[in-house]
Amino acid sequence: MATSKKKRSKPTESKTAKVIKMLQRKSGATREEICKVTDWTAINVLAVGLAHGLKMTKSKERPFTYYGAASKARKPAEASA
Repeated sequence: MATSKKKRSKPTESKTAKVIKMLQRKSGATREEICKVTDWTAINVLAVGLAHGLKMTKSKERPFTYYGAASKARKPAEASA
């Protein structure tokens, strides 16, 4: 009985990982750029970044709004009793 071995393809980068990488670029990314790369119709850029622990920035340069990730956001320190 012959067995066939399937070649395993390299795992593809998730859409969320692509978004995070785009946000971490020096120039950041616009909502339109993100939607084009991910094939999403809409996205809450700030919510995605914050959900992944990124400190988000937003700058408006008409007609575009650029979103970026400054660095990892710090978790608030727990109050000690």
